Amino acid sequence: MKNFSFKIEEIFIDSASITEEKSRYYSSEKEIDSSYLEEWRSARTLLNDNYFKEMLEIKNTSLQEFSFALQPLGIGNYKEVQWFKRFKNIIDIFDYSIVDFSDGIVMFYLPFLTFLKNQISEATMDLGQLVISEEIIHSLVEVAGTEMFNIFGKLIAIELEIYKHENNFESKSGNERFQEFLEKTYPSKDDLVSFYAKYPVAARVATERINYLINNFKNMIQRIDIDLPELGEIFHLETIELTEIQLSTGDSHQQANAVAILVFSNKKVVYKPRNLELSLSFEIFLDWCAENSNLLDLRFPKGIYKKEYSYNAFIEKKNCADSESVEKFYTRYGYLVAICYLLGINDLHMENIIAEGEYPIIIDIETMFQPHLMFEKESVFSKITHHLQLDSVMNSSLLPKNLNIGIKKEVELSALNGKEVKTNSKIFGPTGINTDQFHFEQ
Repeated sequence: MKNFSFKIEEIFIDSASITEEKSRYYSSEKEIDSSYLEEWRSARTLLNDNYFKEMLEIKNTSLQEFSFALQPLGIGNYKEVQWFKRFKNIIDIFDYSIVDFSDGIVMFYLPFLTFLKNQISEATMDLGQLVISEEIIHSLVEVAGTEMFNIFGKLIAIELEIYKHENNFESKSGNERFQEFLEKTYPSKDDLVSFYAKYPVAARVATERINYLINNFKNMIQRIDIDLPELGEIFHLETIELTEIQLSTGDSHQQANAVAILVFSNKKVVYKPRNLELSLSFEIFLDWCAENSNLLDLRFPKGIYKKEYSYNAFIEKKNCADSESVEKFYTRYGYLVAICYLLGINDLHMENIIAEGEYPIIIDIETMFQPHLMFEKESVFSKITHHLQLDSVMNSSLLPKNLNIGIKKEVELSALNGKEVKTNSKIFGPTGINTDQFHFEQ
């Protein structure tokens, strides 16, 4: 397996960052080839000389250190880092005999998914009250599969195109041709490692991403297990049997941490892996406003708030029962506009407000008392624009506000409008997956 080990080393060396190379391998005695810096600086970039100098100062890096880090490191007595040890472990324990080429593109990241599944399955053995079914584990693996496809998908399309230019297919159908490409190009684990060696940064990103997902999944199920009695009491669950976990339901936060919807037999609870004690304060403030005024009451999702995570009641969309309810809805909406202006709350676009009958309910508050950004050499026109947008009731996105999508397109995504819109802007997406026509197009 000498060849195999060599490729593994290549993956580490070719994916090392500038900071890692500088801190681990540089010394004043090292010979520096300045041509690599010249080539790097000749590329088109927004990093002008002044910003480049400032970057080096911020990173506490000399020009010599930076130049050294750009040149090839070479295989030698390098120091392994944690992600690379984990990558080697993923590859070493992967049984290539389980690969079924008819499964298609998943073959490229099957070692990562297999590792994740085994890790999650082992973690479920240590739970007390919570039971995690095979269906839930499968749903976690599916989410990880989507993450891995986003990392490797375009690279696989490139490799397929290279193969098509250099070889003729014997098979007739598109699916059979893709399988033929896999069988002839990656017949062994060594060949799969060659793919990772060719795209080492992708291998590193996949390794770090799968580790984040494993840690996040483990944390989530362990926390739910501990909090089951409290969840049942606060959210009035008829049973504490967890039947489903819906992932990728919101923005990703801090090392792949993302919102999840926990489905119990009769209710849904939203799990958020971050400290949201701010939301508790906001809830208390809304109650105080209602109790100390003649204003209509405002609602906020009931929650359980921990130091590193929280749970909130899932809010279902409901129509207003009559015209009086509609009037109350917009009155309450006006209250929210004023409150958010006073507290400096922003980013309340259409996905962060849900209409539950006559109650407009904020389901996600992340910012409050936001400082205003300062811009260098700002024009008078720009200052006026920023003042109108950021220092007014417009900043919350509760009122109609155009957001830039692409270069020439603006869309209205405020909570007040509440409608999805279709833009003329296009993004690259996959087509022909698991066929010989697999590629990305706009």
